[in-house]
Amino acid sequence: MLIEIKRKEKKRNANGGYKPNGGTVAEPPERRSRQRRRLLCCSDLSLPAPRRRAGGDASCAAPPPRDKPADAGNLLDGMPPGSEVASSKKADAAGGADPFGVLPDEVLQHLLSFLPSTDAVRTSVLASRWRHQWKSVPALRITDARRYTSASHLNRFVNRLLRLRKPLPLHEVEIGTYSGDDSAGAFRYIEQWVKHGLSHGAQVLRVRNNKGVRWQLPDGVITSEHLRVLELSNVNLDVLCLDFLSCPALKVLRLRDCNIEVGKVMSLSVKHLSITNCHFDWNDRTQITFPSLTWLELSDCYGWTPLLHHMPMLISAFVRLQTCVDCCDNKYEIGDCGNCYECRHKNIGDSTVLLEGLSGSMNLELTSHTTEYIFRRDLMRCPVFSKLRTLLINEWCLTANLGALTCFLQHCPILEKLILQFPESHEDLVETGASYDTTKEHFTLEQLTVQVKCHKADEKIGRILTLLASFGVPSDQIEILPPPVLIELEDGHHIWPTGNGILVAWQSLYHIKAHVAGHLPCN
Repeated sequence: MLIEIKRKEKKRNANGGYKPNGGTVAEPPERRSRQRRRLLCCSDLSLPAPRRRAGGDASCAAPPPRDKPADAGNLLDGMPPGSEVASSKKADAAGGADPFGVLPDEVLQHLLSFLPSTDAVRTSVLASRWRHQWKSVPALRITDARRYTSASHLNRFVNRLLRLRKPLPLHEVEIGTYSGDDSAGAFRYIEQWVKHGLSHGAQVLRVRNNKGVRWQLPDGVITSEHLRVLELSNVNLDVLCLDFLSCPALKVLRLRDCNIEVGKVMSLSVKHLSITNCHFDWNDRTQITFPSLTWLELSDCYGWTPLLHHMPMLISAFVRLQTCVDCCDNKYEIGDCGNCYECRHKNIGDSTVLLEGLSGSMNLELTSHTTEYIFRRDLMRCPVFSKLRTLLINEWCLTANLGALTCFLQHCPILEKLILQFPESHEDLVETGASYDTTKEHFTLEQLTVQVKCHKADEKIGRILTLLASFGVPSDQIEILPPPVLIELEDGHHIWPTGNGILVAWQSLYHIKAHVAGHLPCN
C-alpha cells in the first residue's frame, strides 16, 4: 500500500500536480514561460505596466525597473525558428484552441489596427502566432497617452515600436500628446512621428494635442501624395500660407482649437472642411479658398471672420458666429457706429465676407448672435443663391423693417424650405437706414414651406407672417413650433444647435458615397 501511494505521488509531481509534503500547485513550464514573456514584452517596449487584479497572482504586477533594458527585438523574437507550430499546440492543449486560429494574418492585423498601439503590442502574449502580428498592423494609434507615467516613457515606447515594426505601409496614424507638465518632452518627437507616418503612405493623419500649450506645426511637414484625411486639434498654424497643394489626394480637413494666423488657407482637392473653435488673425482677414468643397462647417471661431472665396460645388454649409470680432458693442445694425474697436477696424472692403462664397450652396444654416453684423452687412451686396433649397437663419435677421429677411428671400428664387429660430428675448438693434440689396420687382414664393421656432407668437412673429403672406406663401405651409434648447459653451455663451439635421444628413451622405467610391479609408 505504501509503495502504491508513493507511485501516485511521484506521478502527480511529474505532471505538474501537487508538490511533496502538501505544497502548493506547481505551474507547468509552458505557463511560466508565457508569463515571463509577457513581463518582458511589457517592460522592454516601455508599455504601461498591467494592473494587478484583485485576487490575481504576482505575474500581472509591473516588473522592477532596470538600468539597461534588453533589446526588445531579441526578446520578442526569442522563439527559435520552426517552434511556432509546436508551441501553439502546447498552448492549445493548456488553454484551449485559439478562436481566431482560422483567420488569416491580414484579418488579424486589420482587427488589431482598431486598438491603441499599446494594446496591440500586448496581444503578443496571447499565443505564439500572435507574437509578431503587431509588427504588421497597418495603423499607429497613440490615443492612451494618459496611461504613461511621463513624456519620456511614452516617447520611448513609440520610438521602439516604430523601429521594430516591419517596413510596411501605414494606413492610419493617430497621435495624442502626453498631457503632463513636460511640454518639451511631449512635443519632442511629434514631427518625427508625423513624417514617419506620411513616408509610409498614411491615408489618415490625426494629431490631437492634449496640452494647454499649442504645438507648432513646422513648415513643409504635411506633404504626401497619399494623405486623404487630416485632423489637427490644438495646433499652432502660424505659417506664411497654409496651402495643401503638396497633398493632391486630400479630401477631408478638420481643424479644431487651432491658431490659424495665416493670410490664406487653400486646397484644390478638399471636399469636406470643418473649422471649429479656432482663433483667426486679429490683424487681417484670413482668406479661405477651396474650389472643390462640397461640405463646410465654420463655427464658434475667434478673431476676424475669414473671407470665403466662391465654392461652386458646395452642397451644404453650416456657419455659426458667436465669438468673432465682427460685432458692434453699441448694437448698430451693420457695424457702423464708428466708436467701438470692432466697427473702426472691420476691414471689410467692397466684397462680401461670407455670402458670396456660400452662394452656390443647396443647403445653408446661418446663425449668429444679434450683435454680430457680418450677415447683415453682406446683404448690402447680396449675391443670388440660384441653387439654394433649404435655409435656416435665426435672430440676426430681425431688423425694424425686416429688410434683411426680405433681401435674403428675394435672392433665393427656388427656395423650398425656410426655418426661422428665435430666442425668448431679443436685443433691439440701432437702425441706421441700411441699404439692403432689395428689388422692387414683384416675386412669389408659393412653393415655400416655413417653420417658425419661437417661444411665443408675439408682435414680431406677426410681422414676419404678414411679410410671408405678401410673398404668396400659403398659410397652411407655415408651422409654428417650439425652439430647440440652446447649448451652453464653456465661456458662458449660449448657441443654437443645428436646427434641422442638414449638417448631419449631408455629412453622413458624403461619407457613404466616399467609402463606396473608395475615396476614404474606413475609420
